[in-house]
Amino acid sequence: MNGARNIAESCARRGTRYVFFSSDAVFAGEKNSYKEEDSLGPVNYYGRTKMDAEISVLHACPAAAIIRISLVLGYPIQSGNSFFANLQSKLQEGQVILTPMFEIRTPVDVYTLSECVLELCENEYSGILHIGATDSISRYDLTRELAQRMGSDAELIKPLPASEVKPGRAARHKNGIVDVSKARNC
Repeated sequence: MNGARNIAESCARRGTRYVFFSSDAVFAGEKNSYKEEDSLGPVNYYGRTKMDAEISVLHACPAAAIIRISLVLGYPIQSGNSFFANLQSKLQEGQVILTPMFEIRTPVDVYTLSECVLELCENEYSGILHIGATDSISRYDLTRELAQRMGSDAELIKPLPASEVKPGRAARHKNGIVDVSKARNC
């Protein structure tokens, strides 16, 4: 959080554009969808750090743009943590993949997200903006659909009941459905 605040302060002093990435994890996940102005209520440490960073960034640099994303999909250019690449590797090995049915997201592909970020860098928008799909999908249904598009057996994707979540796994918000109507109208 201090890093985000320090960058925000520096951008404010220099009059430099600052676009900060946040997350739908700032919400409790109890509502059907969330608008930018909805109350925050993160259920895990990651969500709390994003919430605290949002507050710090806007306080230090009111002209900043904060984008909240739900789930970014794409392949890495070189290496890194990529849901697509990990999924494809596991499917090629014939591994069964347990995926939660109860986690709902509004994913965005990395190319669309990049276009949105570039557009934000070139305009005067300040404040919070949700970026994601206009439709929501469960992690389970998304993973099955991706498996089919990758030419793999979607039957390798199995539902993970909430009762079988690994002990010690950080709590997750169930509904990470961000309302993107504000972004569509910008």
